[in-house]
Amino acid sequence: MTTTAPAGLAPEDTIRISDLGSVLDRFPRVKLLSLDCFDTILWRRAGHPADVFYDMQQQPAWKAVGLDARLRIRAEMQARSLAQLRRGSHEVTLEEIYRAACDDLEQETLESLQEVELEAEERACYAMPQAVALLRAAAARGVQVMVVSDTYLPEPLLRRLLAACLPADAYAAIHRVCASCEYGKPKAGGLFPLLASRLNLPVVRMLHVGDNPLADVFPARAAGIACLHLQHLPEMLESRRQFAATALRLLEPDVRSERGTPAGYHPVIAGLALDGDDADRSIGIATLGPLMHAFASWVQAHRDAQQSNGKRVKLAFLLRDGYLPHAAYEAFSGQTDGRPVYVSRFAAFAASFRDAGDIERYLALFATSGEYAAMLKQLGLQGEEGDRILEALQESPSPQSEFNRRVLHPRMVAKITERSARYRARLRKYLDRELGGLERGDTLAFVDLGYVGTAQRVLAPVMRDEWGVELLGWYFMCTPQAGHANGGRCGMIDASKFDARTIDTLLPFVSLLENLCTTSAGSVVDYDEDGSPILSKGATAKHQTERVRRIQAHALDFIRQAEAHYEAGGARPAVDALRDAALAEFSRMVFFPDRQELAHYDQFALELNLGTDRIIRLHDTDRSLQELRRHGIFYSSRQGEGSRINTPHELRHAGIELTLAMMSTYRFGLAFSARDWSFREEPVSALLLRGKEAGRLSLAAYATYDGCYRLHVPIGEGDADVGLLLGERFRWLQLIEARVLRAGELHLQAEYDAGIDVRPYLLLDGITNHGDGVIECLGEAGFVMLPAGCVPVSGQLVMEIVYRPILDRLPSRPMESDA
Repeated sequence: MTTTAPAGLAPEDTIRISDLGSVLDRFPRVKLLSLDCFDTILWRRAGHPADVFYDMQQQPAWKAVGLDARLRIRAEMQARSLAQLRRGSHEVTLEEIYRAACDDLEQETLESLQEVELEAEERACYAMPQAVALLRAAAARGVQVMVVSDTYLPEPLLRRLLAACLPADAYAAIHRVCASCEYGKPKAGGLFPLLASRLNLPVVRMLHVGDNPLADVFPARAAGIACLHLQHLPEMLESRRQFAATALRLLEPDVRSERGTPAGYHPVIAGLALDGDDADRSIGIATLGPLMHAFASWVQAHRDAQQSNGKRVKLAFLLRDGYLPHAAYEAFSGQTDGRPVYVSRFAAFAASFRDAGDIERYLALFATSGEYAAMLKQLGLQGEEGDRILEALQESPSPQSEFNRRVLHPRMVAKITERSARYRARLRKYLDRELGGLERGDTLAFVDLGYVGTAQRVLAPVMRDEWGVELLGWYFMCTPQAGHANGGRCGMIDASKFDARTIDTLLPFVSLLENLCTTSAGSVVDYDEDGSPILSKGATAKHQTERVRRIQAHALDFIRQAEAHYEAGGARPAVDALRDAALAEFSRMVFFPDRQELAHYDQFALELNLGTDRIIRLHDTDRSLQELRRHGIFYSSRQGEGSRINTPHELRHAGIELTLAMMSTYRFGLAFSARDWSFREEPVSALLLRGKEAGRLSLAAYATYDGCYRLHVPIGEGDADVGLLLGERFRWLQLIEARVLRAGELHLQAEYDAGIDVRPYLLLDGITNHGDGVIECLGEAGFVMLPAGCVPVSGQLVMEIVYRPILDRLPSRPMESDA
């Protein structure tokens, strides 16, 4: 493990939280240990000190004077400005801050406001276990301890806070408490020399430890005091933490308005010996581990709530995606009452057909997909039966209607329901074996990542009516659905706490989480007569399976380490706070991955789980750049062959402004067209030559991405020579793409893959080709021509050109309206 020191510090000057308790071993001659207070000894449950104010704004004393978090922040800024004006120092006391907020406060009201803040800090703060160990080590060695803090809390208030948060023996180890507001100097403004001059001790026998290089390390060193920088996180992981807070605020507007951001797992991650070099470990410990720990905490809380109501609860973690949640639950709880079971969407549907209504509901969901072979397999109609239906569909002018008609024929309905009943019996045998039996009156909870809860939704009526078992669905994230307000279906991330539009924003991009949580085994397609699961062959690539396995191992290690941290005295966040933390990190993982993560997830693909062997690549940054240049950001709406399912990662690679645009579009349901993205257009003229007839067209190319433009040239039926008068506009440009497609294919999904590359047919006149599409127009008369008859396609055609201007011949000017 390597330690990356901030600029100006050597690695030996930086320590991690895990090393804090043994600091004095390195400095045996030290007689005075100076410690920063906040984020060294005392840590907050909030993501930022100002987040504590959002708790205070709910208190009656604050409401009585009209204070809120925003005004409290503004009051502190005002108080510091006044102090600088009056005393030449920005140092202020808490009393001065409230005086700046309301200058007509009575003393009793002022004291009540300060009391509210101190009580809020006592609720928010706790002692880091490693700092407690250091204080105890100092007491054992006879080393005096001085707490030095840049704070507006005077010594009596800061001592009260320390005493409230520290164990008594650790607090007793503190001999001096120095608050900058009482000295009129911050640590970086001369406080260390002032304190050193008042101590009857050579500075060489002193050691200071703090988390801020600018406030702690450099000022102490300048005063001749040895100093260590307490680094919370490597720079890369700190960046992830900040982006997680940003993602939470973007998705949930009440954060930093009605409530603060949570610290989440920051203290736990900071307490681990972690660097950013090992991508598997950093993802497992800083992302996947926290997500799974939060989910396990939430599942246990729900299980306990059900049991307290007298229910016999059994947990079934649905494989494949429930593999890691199950392992996380066991690592978290130390209990084995949850079982991993092979129940897929395919298996759930196969066991759910009891009458024509069930079949109709299935067809309503999937008939428009056109995946008729997979649907027949799902319905139990295979072999010659299925082949006859597929042959009939090929001859039908309306395949979907024909498919529905044949499947819903009474004879077919009878076959489907009879086969589904046998499938259901095999499923029951399997669940009885894995769960130690299912009895009437039991409550079975399906635990899964989510999101619609298909398996629970289609099997709940069956289990209720035929087995007498209540089936619940507990998910990492789930979408709102009518009829399930009673808790039968709920999620750690759901509309009971978060805006439904937040869930809609994240739902299309859950595939990466599925990849990281799954098992390498295939999905269940059936069960033997004795209840043994029959699995499909897994199609995940070996390199992805091995990488996921390593990440999962680190995630489980994080869960064990987190529990050890809490048992050692670290403050365990409430489950509700962990829901916030999970949403923040999950949203960051989706929309704001860093460079390391993008490289690490390259080539990841997702297996579908509906009776098909199709896999879809998560992201392809190289191809996305090509499509951005061709279509702009709206390429991300493409579907079908060649599509990917994690376009936010592709856009993050291209530019954060694209990520933010996509995120806000999903979150707020914004409606934009491709032409709305930018008003930048380039005028381009074209000539159409048909025999002795010639026509000139004035066209507009519109900006896409990366300095590129897209131009559509109508070329009729391809029976005319088409010349682009590029020399009039450009001296140099790069021709990236030239293709011809039918006019009817424009603005359709087919547009992304349709068309014929016509670059080999282009003729250059007055233009020099320098290779790689870079061309030089030697004069204003230079043009590019597509000869007539080059394209063997009928109908009305359009030539699409994608180019990048390099050097204009004329300055850009607004295009004149035809009107």
